[in-house]
Formats: sequence, structure tokens, C-alpha cells
Amino acid sequence: MTSPPSRSGDATAGGNRVLVALADGMGGHTSGQIASRTVCDNYVRAFAEAAADPDVGQRMVVALERCNDAVASAIATDPSLAGMGSTLVAAHVDGEGVRWVSVGDSTLMLYRDGILQRLNADHSHGAILDQQAAAGIISEEVARSDTRRRALHSALTGHPIPLQDLGLEGLPLEPGDWVILASDGLLTLTGDEIATMIHDYASGTPDRLVAALVDAVEQRGEPNQDNTTVAALNVVAANGSMSGAEGGAMSVTDKSTRILPETDATETVERAGSAAPGGDEAGGSTLWIAGLGVAILAAVAVWLLV
Repeated sequence: MTSPPSRSGDATAGGNRVLVALADGMGGHTSGQIASRTVCDNYVRAFAEAAADPDVGQRMVVALERCNDAVASAIATDPSLAGMGSTLVAAHVDGEGVRWVSVGDSTLMLYRDGILQRLNADHSHGAILDQQAAAGIISEEVARSDTRRRALHSALTGHPIPLQDLGLEGLPLEPGDWVILASDGLLTLTGDEIATMIHDYASGTPDRLVAALVDAVEQRGEPNQDNTTVAALNVVAANGSMSGAEGGAMSVTDKSTRILPETDATETVERAGSAAPGGDEAGGSTLWIAGLGVAILAAVAVWLLV
């Protein structure tokens, strides 16, 4: 079962800021769900508790350590959870751009002017196989069919983290940019397919794009399809409007959908909120965010500051 997205907010003077954390759990359905929720909740909580620290990047790194410690504590409390773990990709967006931390194979992508690029490192064995194929060491077919593709070289398991990808300098964003966070299930679609869908849905709201991406994965009907959870942020001009929202406001919509493999039943939880208009620190941008999942194990957490 997918846990509903959690969101906590606070208000400060000046600027729109949002932190999005997405975790994809492993270790069986129950343990994987516990792992992903433990990572998301503790990451957002640790980041919020360090609000007095002006160094956003340092807060993101400390929060990463704290949520890994939380996984260790959960396993120590309940030994039956031994072996559980989770990926994490967390992105902080403000007037200085996007910063991120990531562990595992969940993806962070930037779409700008028709071009989609992955920002974070992929810690799966599949990334190594793809590099070998690109270098001509193995064929593309061998890379695609290798049963070890989904094996992770790094994850949050409560043990020391083998690999971390840290983008802490702040990559500037521009109006019209889309920032996408997703579990690896989204990569059933090719980069060109994802870019085309973002282009086609660019004039709409992020929740429509997210729903379309997840639907496209489902329609592909891949055997043993991995869970798919997506969060999308669209940066627009402060004096612009979208879906009836007032320019300068930050609107947040979280949606989590669970699809039960045994039946056609679905369960949907929706929450929406908006903050009072306020300019961005660097040029006045507005952020829109939406998240939707059809995962059993994945979780999304959003911390919104306006």
C-alpha cells in the first residue's frame, strides 16, 4: 500500500522555497513501505529542524545522514525489518535554483527548451552496463537483458552509505523549466518519450503531466514492471497564471494512487493547498508541484515554505 504523501509547512518572510523528497523502498512489500516512509518523513523532519542553518546544502547532507540513521533505528527496534532499505532523491528549489542529494536509482530530471537531462547519478548496476555498452565493451542487448540491471550499488540501509550524489551549489532555473523526480519505474519510458509528454502537457498543470506519465508506464504493460512514483515541478513567471491560480502564488497538489494487482480497485487520496502571493528571491518565479504514484513501496514528502 502506498502511504499518502505527507506535507508540513512553515512561513518565513521572502521567497518561495520547496523541498521534495522521493523514496523507493525495498525488502518486501511491508518492509519496503516502512523503509520509504521512514526515509521520507525523517529527511523532511531533519531538514525542517535545521531551519536556523543558512547553508541549505549542509542541511540537505545532514538530513540524509539522519534518515539513514532512522532506518538503522527502525531495524534495531524490529529485527524482522533487517534487509530493508530505500533509495532517496531530494530536491530543494528556491530563488538560487535546484539543489539535490540522491542515493540509489531514483531519478532527478530537468526539462528545458525541449531538452531533457538527468541531473543526478544512477547508482544501479544498469548504469554501469549502459556505460559498458556505450563504450562497445558489451552489446546494447546484453546491457538491457542483464538480470542484474536493477541491483543497487548504494541505498539507505542503516549502514554507511557507499555512494552519494550531491548537487549542492544550486543549478539556476528559468521560467518554463520542469523538474521531475521519479522512481526508476518511470524509466520504462525512454527519455525522448518523457520529453515529448512534458512538451505536450506543458500548458497544463503538473498533476495532469504526472498522471499522463504514470498512465503511459501502465499502458506499456511490461512484465515485472517496477513501481512508478513521479513528482513534477513547473517554474513559471511570477506574473503568469496557470489553472486559474493567481500569479505569484505557490500552489501545491499532492495525489497518491494505489493500484491493487489482484483487482481493479483503486484508492486515491488528494490534498491541495495554496499560499498567499509572494515574489521569489531571484526574479520572481512561481513553483507548481504535483505527485502521483502507482507504487506499493514508494513515498513522497513535500515541505513547503512561502
